[in-house]
Amino acid sequence: MSGFANLVNQISQGLGLGLAMFILGFAGFKESPAGGQLILVQPDSAVLAIQLIMSFTPLIFLGIGSIVSLFYRIDAKEQQKIKEQITALDTEPVSAESLS
Repeated sequence: MSGFANLVNQISQGLGLGLAMFILGFAGFKESPAGGQLILVQPDSAVLAIQLIMSFTPLIFLGIGSIVSLFYRIDAKEQQKIKEQITALDTEPVSAESLS
């Protein structure tokens, strides 16, 4: 994975986790303090928020992915062209100047 893709991945994970925690906090999720008494029952609003996060989030992202894939079609010709470009990149000699 490239450095930029890794950066985008880390930022996305942070934002997604922060948004989920904000929603749970807004819904009244009760957390147990470190070393404190365990909380075994959550309010109905927190349980509903968990159910919505776990059901609608994948649905939304699968929908977005499906829409993107409709506009990014690769047929056999395009796939062959991509393979040839990758092969050409792999066979180019590496020089000291290209590394610096």
